[in-house]
Amino acid sequence: MSPTILLDSGIPVRKISVMWLCRDSASYLPFLFATLQALECNYDCQFEYFVGENGSVDDTRLLVEQFLEGRKGKLETSGSTVELDQLPRIERMARLRNALLESVRPLTSDWVLLIDMDVYFGADVLAQMFSLSPTANGLAMLCAYGTEVTRQSPGGSNWLTRFHYYDTLAFLDQNNTPYWPHCIFASCSKCVDHVPEEARKPKAGLLRVNSAFGGMALISTSALNHPAVRWGAIHQHGRLSCEHIHFCAALRQTSSKDVAIACDSPVYWDCGGAAAEDTEFDGLIRIRDHHELSHDRAGGARPWTTGGPILPRSDGHNFLPNSTASQRLRVDWDHCFETAPGIELREVTDGYFAYDPERDRLHFLNPVAAFVLEACDGIVRNGELPALVAAAFGLERPPMEDIESCLERLVTEGLLRH
Repeated sequence: MSPTILLDSGIPVRKISVMWLCRDSASYLPFLFATLQALECNYDCQFEYFVGENGSVDDTRLLVEQFLEGRKGKLETSGSTVELDQLPRIERMARLRNALLESVRPLTSDWVLLIDMDVYFGADVLAQMFSLSPTANGLAMLCAYGTEVTRQSPGGSNWLTRFHYYDTLAFLDQNNTPYWPHCIFASCSKCVDHVPEEARKPKAGLLRVNSAFGGMALISTSALNHPAVRWGAIHQHGRLSCEHIHFCAALRQTSSKDVAIACDSPVYWDCGGAAAEDTEFDGLIRIRDHHELSHDRAGGARPWTTGGPILPRSDGHNFLPNSTASQRLRVDWDHCFETAPGIELREVTDGYFAYDPERDRLHFLNPVAAFVLEACDGIVRNGELPALVAAAFGLERPPMEDIESCLERLVTEGLLRH
């Protein structure tokens, strides 16, 4: 199957510049590089990479150099960071972002994809964002919806603060009103009691704002090339404002275009507390009738293995493998599964019990399978699940094949419904 042509307002996107800053990011970069390689395979578009590395003591610089071999791009290193490290974080980040921008401007691409480290995303995010026709909608910058992924308590089953827009520090609505540390989205249960009802916005479509970032953004290259567009740190509302507020103001002023959030294009911030180091996930899901649970649960477990980046089958059809070849479950990656009514999930030693009262069956799930079951709420798309699991458990790659197998079992056993 031929790579997909990215269309912005009906016009093919031929070249994208990908930019990011990194420091001691060796544990995250394998995920990023695998997903960027998926973008290169999926889309009929040229990608170039511009990276600012500052003061890493791990293998970050080496990994970036290896990734850039054979690709168009540039690695900028800041040398000594002693002086930079004395500055407030916001001012330091503004200087680093400006240094990288000045070293590569003017750019010749159509759009710039700006990424923060520790943001997890699927390979379909670009198609989602360009489907909103940013040029036709008069946008200089289109931000993904950066939502946080975190575990509420060690060992707990509530991993997600679902739909909380994480980057509240960079957010200003069109009245220049900040809501930090809260977000204004009505679907966020974390902030609903802290934001006036008249200010709440639905999480859908395009939301035009004065400032945002969210960990990933598409920026019009022609707008970014203006010499007055820079990041900055200024004092507002009694504190040092986020560098993106100054940047977005300059971008809007010089381009006479808007900034917006793509509310239906989620990326996931690793907010800590969720990653499990040196963990093997044995036996994603094992099914037992209630009376069988006294038997050995460890036999026959399949080790957890990480899969490749999120990619559709080349023939355009996606299936979940079943135990019999003649019965295969067709999966629409844009579809949303939903936990079956009445399912009760309880934490136990080494995993979770899911009780199905309709069938009077008790299922043993490991933490990953329990995560998938809880994430399937009728709103989260199937295609988002591998990136969600990678973010929540600190995996190097989205575990595509294992999530397929897990979904198959959950659907087969009646824990999920279409």
